[in-house]
Amino acid sequence: MPTYPPIAAGQRITAGLLTAMLPNVIVKPSTTGRASTTTLTLDPDLQTTLAPGAQYFVEFHLQAAAVFDGTNGGTGGSGGDFRTSWTTPTGASGLKGVMGPSSNAQNNTADRITARMGVHVFNTSIIYAGVRSSNANAFYVHEWGVVTTTNGGTFGLNWAQGVSNATATQLFGNSTMIVRRVA
Repeated sequence: MPTYPPIAAGQRITAGLLTAMLPNVIVKPSTTGRASTTTLTLDPDLQTTLAPGAQYFVEFHLQAAAVFDGTNGGTGGSGGDFRTSWTTPTGASGLKGVMGPSSNAQNNTADRITARMGVHVFNTSIIYAGVRSSNANAFYVHEWGVVTTTNGGTFGLNWAQGVSNATATQLFGNSTMIVRRVA
């Protein structure tokens, strides 16, 4: 099984070598809100640059919030929901796993809700229901995968509302992206 970085017998241990072993953990410093838009846009914080000819294990731990849409027995108006996709360098390959409230989740306390759990190509647009009673109350979304690059470039999370709504959908501070080079 290959490991990164490769270490040869007798190789000198340097700060650069040790640093290359660490994951890149990016913690969103503050909340970003997006209102009245379904256009997927790269998050200003949850992005990094990937090297060409490399392989990475990546994870997003997201704390999102959108107004509960009031469908399927709920209460409230028309919700904004939370939509994601990934930006990857040109030619990148792999799949992403996704887990979060399904597009028809129906409990505004985010407890005992239906969940979306699937595997998709990176640029697939995934919609998670705004299941909380306010856009100030977060719900959890987990996305992960292995990205194999041929070209270097930007990697990150795109997001927007699933349905245009004047009440902002939010991605809270402390949402996290973890990128670990594995080959």
